[in-house]
Amino acid sequence: MAQKESISRLKIAAEERLRQEQDAQDNAKQQSEYGGPEEKAAAQERLKFIDEKIIELHAQLKEREAIETRLAKQIESLHKEKAKLDSQLRKQIHTRPGLLEQLKSSQKAELVLRPRVQSLIKREAQTTKVLQSMEKRLEEVMAQRRKAARKAKKKSGKSRVKKRRAAKTKKSAGKKTKRTKTRTRKAKTKMSRKKAVRRKVAKRKITKRKAKTRRSKSKRR
Repeated sequence: MAQKESISRLKIAAEERLRQEQDAQDNAKQQSEYGGPEEKAAAQERLKFIDEKIIELHAQLKEREAIETRLAKQIESLHKEKAKLDSQLRKQIHTRPGLLEQLKSSQKAELVLRPRVQSLIKREAQTTKVLQSMEKRLEEVMAQRRKAARKAKKKSGKSRVKKRRAAKTKKSAGKKTKRTKTRTRKAKTKMSRKKAVRRKVAKRKITKRKAKTRRSKSKRR
């Protein structure tokens, strides 16, 4: 009966945790449907972890229900056997006084064993609490790791965007430098052409002046 009560307590605790996980599953589904891109990704990761937890809790409940059913059958069988033995003892208690002594010794043994059984039940309850706190801590650690992984992923994404922008800026700067050089070359070419034209015009003017000077001298002669 003590084992059955302990299994019943564990079963109730598992059902409560299952309800909590189902509520968390509903919240994660809503975030995955209506949240932003980052919230959707985080919600999908949470859903995977919650689904695994729900499957594990269902398995625990199934196992504990089987144990509870088996213990209930054993208790029922023992009650029947006890009732049968009690009726036999009542019939034989007057004819066999030794059985009365056995009954008294059995009652004394029960009084001795009862505190030990209660102590074992308390120890089992303490162990269950420790296990639950460890599972809770494990869930917190897993949540912190998932959060750190999301931050690292987000940081790597930002660094990639910065590199792309820097590459684009460098490329555009290279194009501007190339355009500036081309314009400078064109301007130099135009200046050299203008200078050449000016030189030709100056030479022509000097040639015309010399020719006029020669003609004027020949006329004077």
